[in-house]
Amino acid sequence: MTIYPPSRLSAVTLTAFSLLCLATVLTLQSWQNVWRAELWHTDDGSHYVSGAMIAAWISAGFPNPMDFALSYHGHYPIVGIGLWGPAFYVLEAVWFLLSGGSKGAAFLLQSVLAVGLAVSAFGQLSQLSARPVLGGAPSIALALFLLFTHVMLEAVHSIGLDLVVALGLLQATLAFGRYLDGRQWRDLLLFSVLALFTLLVKGNALALYLAIPVTIVAGRNWSVLKDWRLWLVAVLISVPALLWYAATYKLSASGFRHQWGWTFFAHALPGNLRLLADSLSWPVMALAAAGGWQALAGGKDARGRTLQCALGLFTGVMLFQCIVPASLNARYLLSCAAPLLILAGGGLVWVGDRVAAMAPWRLAAGYAPPLAAIAVILMLFHHAVGTVQATEPRTYRGLAGAVDPVFEALPAGNPSVLIVGFDVVETAFIAEVAMRRPFKAQPYVIRGSRLLGGGGYNNFDYQPKFSDVDEVARAIDGMHVAIVVIAPTSKSSSWAHVTQVEQVIQRDSRWQKVWTSDGREDVRVYRHSDNANKPVMNQAIVQLASPKKRASIGQ
Repeated sequence: MTIYPPSRLSAVTLTAFSLLCLATVLTLQSWQNVWRAELWHTDDGSHYVSGAMIAAWISAGFPNPMDFALSYHGHYPIVGIGLWGPAFYVLEAVWFLLSGGSKGAAFLLQSVLAVGLAVSAFGQLSQLSARPVLGGAPSIALALFLLFTHVMLEAVHSIGLDLVVALGLLQATLAFGRYLDGRQWRDLLLFSVLALFTLLVKGNALALYLAIPVTIVAGRNWSVLKDWRLWLVAVLISVPALLWYAATYKLSASGFRHQWGWTFFAHALPGNLRLLADSLSWPVMALAAAGGWQALAGGKDARGRTLQCALGLFTGVMLFQCIVPASLNARYLLSCAAPLLILAGGGLVWVGDRVAAMAPWRLAAGYAPPLAAIAVILMLFHHAVGTVQATEPRTYRGLAGAVDPVFEALPAGNPSVLIVGFDVVETAFIAEVAMRRPFKAQPYVIRGSRLLGGGGYNNFDYQPKFSDVDEVARAIDGMHVAIVVIAPTSKSSSWAHVTQVEQVIQRDSRWQKVWTSDGREDVRVYRHSDNANKPVMNQAIVQLASPKKRASIGQ
C-alpha cells in the first residue's frame, strides 16, 4: 500500500521514523513468539492459504481459475475467497512470489502494513499545529503509541485483513480530503483506486460509504455535491464492489451472531466504545472528543481538513460496526485507531493552547504547551506498557513438528491426511502443511469437522455426523485415509468425533503410531497399513471440501 505523507515531512524523517516503527514491530513480534508459534487465530490459516493459492495459480501459468481453486482447496481446505474479498490475497500472492511464501514472509507483510499505518498517522499529526506542540518527539511518540495498543498488537501477531483495511480506509479518506481542498482529478482518481481496492478486501471497508458523507458534512463542503466527477467515481467504485457483496452476502451473513435492528445498535455502541477505550485508554478518548469538536469548529485549512477526515473515518467505522450485526471484537475497530489518535493530537493542541492561555507569565507560556503534551503522552505510554505486558505470547503446540513426520510417512500413491482436533487445530495444521508446499499443493488434508462432524459457519453449531464408532471407522476407510494426525486440546471434548477417532485407532491394530510430540504437547501421527496401499480418493476429497457444503457442515 502506497503512503502519501504531507510534503512538510522530509524523506530522511520519514525513512528514519519508518525504520524505527519496523524495528519496534519486529521486536514485539519476536517477544510474542509469533515467528515460531502456529497460527492459532481462527482465520489466520485461511488468510495465508488464500494468498498462497493465488501465488500458486500465477506460478502454474494461469490455468482455469475455478478448476485450480477447487483442486487447491481440496488439498488445503481453508481457502477464504468468497467469505472475504480477493484484493488482499492478490497483494499477498505477489509478496509471496517475491519472498518465498514462508510464515516469516507473511508476518513481515503485516509488519509493513502496521508501519504504513503508523507513518500515515505521524504524517497527519506533524501538521496539526504550526507551533511545536506536536512537533518533534511528542508527534513521534503519539504515532508510536499506535503500535503498542491492544488492537495493533493483535493485528501484528496475526495474519489478517484488518491492517490492510485500516490503512486503505485512512489513505482513501485522506485522498478524498485533498480532493475537497483542490478539486483535482489526480486526488479523486487516487481516492477511487484506494477505495475500490479496500472495498474488495473485506466487508468492513463498506464503512467508507458512511465516512465520506460525514467528512463532507464536518467540513460543510456542500458544493462538492454538484461535482459530476464525484458521482461518476462513486458509480465506478460501487458497481464492482456492491456486485461482489451482493453475490457473497449469504456466505458472509452466515457469520453474523446477532440480528439487524436497533437492539443490536444499542448493545454495540457502548460495547465498541468500551473496547476502544480499553485498547487506546480513556485519556485518548477524551482528547479525541476535544479534537472532534475542533474538527467541527475548524476551517478549511490543512489542520481543519485533517481533523475532519479523521472524524469522518472514525464516525463511519463506528457506525458501521454498530449497524452490521457481527460480533463485538476489538480487531474490527482497528480502522478507528489511527483517526482517533489524529483527533487526540488535535485535542492535545487544544489542551496546550488552553494551558498557555492560563499561564501567568510569559516564560511559562512558552513551555506550557509542550510540557502538557509530554505529560499526556507519558500517561499513554504507561497504558501501552501495561497492554504489552498483558498480551499473552503466541504458543507452540507441536503441530508444526508433526509436518515433517507426516511427509515422511505419506504414501506416494495415497497422499491423504485426516486432521482431528478442535477447529483452530485444523486450520493451524493445514496452514503449517501449506507453508512447506505453498506453490504446489500436496498432500490432500481432510478436515475432521467435514468428514465426521460440522454445523454452521465455523462449526458454531457443531454436531457429530455419527453416533457409532464403527460408522466413524467406515467413513475413514471409505475415504482411504492413509495418515491421521490427532491433536486433542481442552476444547476437544465438545467435539465428539475427536474421541471417536481415538477409539477407532485403539481398536484397530492397522493404525500404527509413527510420531508423537515431545513435552506437554499431545500431537500424534498414525499410518494405516492397508489404506496406505490404496489409491487416493481425490475426487471424493475435493467434493467433500467443496464450498457448496459450507452451509450444512461448516467452514
